[in-house]
Amino acid sequence: MARLRVRVSPRSSRSSLAYVGGVLTAHLHSPPAEGKANEELIGLLSKRLGIPKSSLSLVRGAKSRDKEVEVSGFDAPALASLLSGLVDV
Repeated sequence: MARLRVRVSPRSSRSSLAYVGGVLTAHLHSPPAEGKANEELIGLLSKRLGIPKSSLSLVRGAKSRDKEVEVSGFDAPALASLLSGLVDV
């Protein structure tokens, strides 16, 4: 099990993952209201990692731009390696 720190940028023109200033940033189309951005973040990570949504859980930052997501089934080095090949440039 590994944890992933993500900075969220809601109301973007499209959903994507990128490293901005060395920080994994999720640009999300959804607004931050009513947990929609959190749901989109879990969905985006699930799709990009190729794992079910049930393997991801938001453990910190439900109402913050800085979030921490727990990913079951991966250790930290494996998750970092997988993400480095998946983020948009």
